[in-house]
Amino acid sequence: MSPRTIQQALDANLKGFTIGRRLSIPFHCELISILVGKHRSFVGTPDIITDFSLSQREISIVERSNRMDLYFDRYESLQAELGHWKGTLIVTCCEDGDDIFEPKNHRRIEFVFRDDTSEVTIREYREEP
Repeated sequence: MSPRTIQQALDANLKGFTIGRRLSIPFHCELISILVGKHRSFVGTPDIITDFSLSQREISIVERSNRMDLYFDRYESLQAELGHWKGTLIVTCCEDGDDIFEPKNHRRIEFVFRDDTSEVTIREYREEP
C-alpha cells in the first residue's frame, strides 16, 4: 500500500488519533515546522519545533506504510494538554516529493484534540481575519 497524500487524507475526511504523547496521522509529508500552542496560557508563547533530526529530544518520527507517528517527548498526554479547545497543534509541511523551497507548496494542517475521544480532527488551517 502506498502512503496517502495530505490532500487524499483531507478529501476523505480521515482522522488521526492520539495515545499519550503519540499523534498518528494518516498520511506522509515533509515536515517544515510544528507549532504547539495553548490557548489558555497566560504566557501565550507556543512551542515551535523545527529540528526533526535524530539528535534532538523534542519529537521522534516513525514512518509506517500508511501513516506517520509523531512522538512529542515534552508532553505526557497530548489529549490532556490540547483537548477541549485548550490548545492547538499546527503542522507546516508539504507533500512528499514536492519542492520544499517553493512557498506555494507549503500547507498548514491543524490537528484538533478533544477530551472525550482519542480521535483527532485534521483540517487545513486558515487564519481568521
